[in-house]
Amino acid sequence: MRVLKNPRVQTRHYPTRMLLSCVALAALTACGGGQQDDAPLSRFAIEETTSPSPSSEQAPVASILEGLAAQFPNGQLPKEQEAQAALELEQNPAVLSYTADEEMSVAKLAEEVSDWMANATRKVLGQKLGTTPLYRPVVRFRTPSGYFYTASPAEIATITSQQPTWIREGTAMHGSSESNWGLSPVYRFRNNATGSYIYTISPTEKQAIVDNLSATFTLDGAAWYSSSSAGSGFSPVYRFRNILNGSYLWTGSEAEKEAIVANYSAIFAFEGVAFHTPIAAPNEVFVETPIKLNNGILGDKPKIQRQGDGTLVVAYGDAPDGAGMVYDVKGQNERPARDIFVKTCKPSATKTCNLFADWSAPINVSKSALMQSTGSFDWRGTLGNPGTYPGDIDKANIKTTGPIITLTWVSKYCPDGDPSTAAIELPVQRAVRYLERNDRVIPFSCAWTSYSTTKGTSWSPAKQLSSGERDAIQDASSGSISTDTSSASYNKGQIVYSWQEDPQGLALGEADGPGDGASGANVNGGTDVWYSYATVDLTQTPAPAPGAEYNTTYYNLRPSQRLTDNWTNQYGINGSVNYIYDGSGTNVPESSIEKGQTGAARPNIGMVGSTTIVAYEETKGSNGLDDGKFVRYHAFPYATVPATAAGKAGCIISDPSKNARRVRFLTQSPTDAGTGGIQIGIFWKEGSYDKGGPSDIRVRRGMGGLQPANLLPAVDANCATSDYATAIGLTSTKGDNISSKAPTATVANLTDNTELNYTENALAHRGVLRGEDMWIGYNYTGDLVKLWAGLDNYNFWIRRFNMTTGWDNPKNVTNITNKGINVREPRIFGTPKSNQTSCPTGNPADASTTNPADCQNANVVYLAWGTQTNVSPYDPAGGQDLGEFITVSRDSAASFAPVVKLSAVQGVYWGDQESAYESQNVTNPDGSRFYSVWNQKVLTTDETQVEFVSGNVLAP
Repeated sequence: MRVLKNPRVQTRHYPTRMLLSCVALAALTACGGGQQDDAPLSRFAIEETTSPSPSSEQAPVASILEGLAAQFPNGQLPKEQEAQAALELEQNPAVLSYTADEEMSVAKLAEEVSDWMANATRKVLGQKLGTTPLYRPVVRFRTPSGYFYTASPAEIATITSQQPTWIREGTAMHGSSESNWGLSPVYRFRNNATGSYIYTISPTEKQAIVDNLSATFTLDGAAWYSSSSAGSGFSPVYRFRNILNGSYLWTGSEAEKEAIVANYSAIFAFEGVAFHTPIAAPNEVFVETPIKLNNGILGDKPKIQRQGDGTLVVAYGDAPDGAGMVYDVKGQNERPARDIFVKTCKPSATKTCNLFADWSAPINVSKSALMQSTGSFDWRGTLGNPGTYPGDIDKANIKTTGPIITLTWVSKYCPDGDPSTAAIELPVQRAVRYLERNDRVIPFSCAWTSYSTTKGTSWSPAKQLSSGERDAIQDASSGSISTDTSSASYNKGQIVYSWQEDPQGLALGEADGPGDGASGANVNGGTDVWYSYATVDLTQTPAPAPGAEYNTTYYNLRPSQRLTDNWTNQYGINGSVNYIYDGSGTNVPESSIEKGQTGAARPNIGMVGSTTIVAYEETKGSNGLDDGKFVRYHAFPYATVPATAAGKAGCIISDPSKNARRVRFLTQSPTDAGTGGIQIGIFWKEGSYDKGGPSDIRVRRGMGGLQPANLLPAVDANCATSDYATAIGLTSTKGDNISSKAPTATVANLTDNTELNYTENALAHRGVLRGEDMWIGYNYTGDLVKLWAGLDNYNFWIRRFNMTTGWDNPKNVTNITNKGINVREPRIFGTPKSNQTSCPTGNPADASTTNPADCQNANVVYLAWGTQTNVSPYDPAGGQDLGEFITVSRDSAASFAPVVKLSAVQGVYWGDQESAYESQNVTNPDGSRFYSVWNQKVLTTDETQVEFVSGNVLAP
């Protein structure tokens, strides 16, 4: 085991030696040759010696552990920390080597070691998370007065944009952004007279400058962290003095050092090794310093898109000034109403997007939080004070389709009683009473949309899609716009929308675990998936005049209609009490409330060419015989919504005898798929048990087409049925089971029944589809009982399917061995297509390529994930979010780079009072740079904010 030393203790026991103290000044010409034992002293050299040899007995390990234990509330050191402390104390006797004349009591020593152990334990647990020190490039600038070095992304960005005479020469070395890991600060001083800079790792030299030369030099602080001595994983940094002007140059390159010695010795005097730089491993992921992106204090659910020219578009929720209070059913708290905001930034030579000032001012797209419902609702319930309700939004959902960006959301502001007509009709918004929420009456939501054809810099007026007569949620969009400039269809195509509407209001959840859901998974009978589409022709000029943004050839939005058949022309309520109200506070007559035997939930929508794809989960309608769900699938021409019974039913692609939910799919064009290739990969969670029980991830592939007949493993030809008795008798081949016995699985396990290993569980499935390769990952635990007891945890596993070789075996990518931490909300993301202008052939080496970074590298796959404390599913508080992490593969997931922190904050487990969760991520086409957003919460105030960060991968 690597011994983790405390720098505060370590400095007391260095062997006697002479440390380099040459100050990089033109006035100080008597300079030493570098940090060497025999280096000559300059006039300001200081000798550092050890403290006297220990003359008293070392404090016993047991006493120190008792002192450490006293630091904990219950007076007992946690077993894992006690074992680690004992081992480290035994392996690091220097920690115990305090002398009597230091008057170090056991209590004082325990305090010292406690401080050390706080760092050491964090490092040890950090190792268990699979993380490594974050080494940043130290960038060198040539200035009019010498050389300037920095590892700060903010400084790099500022210099790039504001110092045109400073020439960026690239990475001179690497340094850590963290003070632990046994590294020492490299101090930076500014010469107030010349504007040049000097750098030193020696604390004695630093102090000598502070004490003796403060009139000339200003201490800037620690520029980065490096090693003061040689060691494994470190290489020397050399120092040269410019004989002509007295400035200094540092380099970590052996080649550059040899070239200067051989060719420029008349200008630069070689002074030896200054310190040692960490050697960055190939494929190392570098993360810049995150910034808060939103302007308010309630930033929520950010989403990010990257346009073809590199423009970044971030959409998020936030509370505008003056917003009224609303009740968050899912969060179970009152808060100010939110709107949808958008910010943009285009990275360039002078703009990194790593500064808040790089981003545009926020655009309020929804503009509903300051609006009020037309009805009056008793939304505070037993707390009293009924009234109108602000137009709060749920979250932003954003999709880029060629030159169009589409936003969708649901809002409590529903002024139009019939969005299908040109006029604004009388409102029909209803509400539902929640007995479990202090009898609050909360208005239904309606679906909205807006679009941008200017890369997010301007947006169409928000357009209401549904009336609010039923409660809308789970909105999404997709589309297909031709970007082929040689085609007659260039800049023409379609945008499609879907959402679900529950006639009896958003139902609270019934799953095991903390919270009450309210996300749209639990539905009432008669809940249907609704659908709309718009035809698009961006060649029409000029753009639509105000008021005509949705009803011209440019963008022609069609009225919404039911896609599914769950409402069967019946009316009534579920149960014996009517909880549905209108805007006047009166019960809606039961004869006006739609109902049905089944309900659809969590629809996903996509497009390939002119074909719309929709998949969702739906209750079985078994009259109490089976509480589970089917996964259903539709593929139809976008302008022709299925009208037949089979068409409206959709194909059941899951095992009808099991409970299936959370369906997702990945698509690509026939051209990208190749002849007979994968045009769609569709996957879901499936098992015999209901909510919270053990399950596996099942997969089917659409080979050479998108219809149910194209799916492999094959589905029953009669899969499109709404009759339960017929459905339960379907004989489809089971989807590939890609999660069964993950640690030891082979292709032989693809046909496993979930109940073959009834203790394991898989969830949070995600994927990427690129050409002949499809990667699907999932969170996995081998034993739910052990998980709940804190003896096992969730890690993220990934599995690749290749058209030639089939399924690879599963691979654990996160490898968190600390059973107290689970992976949460993982994300897999691949590279976008090549830019047709800067990389027209897709080949970075082609003569026509002007920017190789715009050429797609389909072998690059990123993985990001959050972490959360592992608690019992019956813990009412639930797990606490911690921090976000990221890694990358350049070889189609055969191997991954060392994991690094994506978020700076890491949650209470690590002593942070902020937590990070739910990242969204994009990358450029060659995969060398990525951009991420996530939610961050201040635990002491409950303030939430949107964080942004960029990063890059060192080329192999």
